[in-house]
Amino acid sequence: MTLSEIREMWRELIYSLPQGLSQQAAATHLKVKPCTARLWMKRYGYHSQDGRKTSWTPQRRILSQTLRPDKVDWSESNINIARMYNVSRERVRQVRNRLAAP
Repeated sequence: MTLSEIREMWRELIYSLPQGLSQQAAATHLKVKPCTARLWMKRYGYHSQDGRKTSWTPQRRILSQTLRPDKVDWSESNINIARMYNVSRERVRQVRNRLAAP
């Protein structure tokens, strides 16, 4: 099974859940651990009855995938570069070290 097939299977399972289940009830309904149910409920924006916010927020992009590192103005500080490209400053630091940029 490919990763996209697994995601599609989970999307269908989450969308088939009755509205307003708690995370525990959804886990019981899906016959999985609560942490697994919570992960997929969060990913597909299922709102649980217990009031926990489960909206999906995407992870920050990796610097090397969002821009060409040779186009970055490395004279800027890590935090400024991170803000410009919406990545973490730790990721900027890692790329800077890998490229031996100033």
